[in-house]
Amino acid sequence: MSQLTIGEAINIYKAIEQGKSLPTLNGRLVKSSTKYIAGLAATLGQDNGQLILAKMVPEVGVTNLPKGNMLPAGVNYLVTGVRVLFDTTTAVTVATATWKSEAPANWKNGELKIAQNGTGNVFETSITDVSNWKASTSNDDDFRSIMPVLLKSDTVYEIQVSLASGSTANQAYKVELRVVEIIENGQN
Repeated sequence: MSQLTIGEAINIYKAIEQGKSLPTLNGRLVKSSTKYIAGLAATLGQDNGQLILAKMVPEVGVTNLPKGNMLPAGVNYLVTGVRVLFDTTTAVTVATATWKSEAPANWKNGELKIAQNGTGNVFETSITDVSNWKASTSNDDDFRSIMPVLLKSDTVYEIQVSLASGSTANQAYKVELRVVEIIENGQN
């Protein structure tokens, strides 16, 4: 997301209701966030490349997505950007990873998919498209802007990777989603 103009910032300020901290759009609170899930590539085969599992719980450094593979009631994510980061240091762990955007060879020809119950794949791309794609800035922190995708509350969603040559030891990954959280019923 680019920096706001003063006019855009004032319009957002006007959308913040008295006593609230977030802007309101059609009675819904909205806020920006970066959601992530990280893990070790060697474990991907256990769950057919599924990154989001029903047994998943939030854990600092591993994921800040809500518990399970469904968003809580009244919370929707409008995904506007994606990136995938890696660490290929020997004996890497998720807790010690120093993330870089250069994809290892087995990831470069792999695929990333986001799906939601009832709608199938809502986003599908090659890993190189969302890792080290170095738009005009050539920064490791670049996100790949995408056509916005809505992940709906109370609906199972999936994030899956398929690697071209299988998973390998000494590889950690971190999938990050730039989202606009849309919170129903003014829950703050």
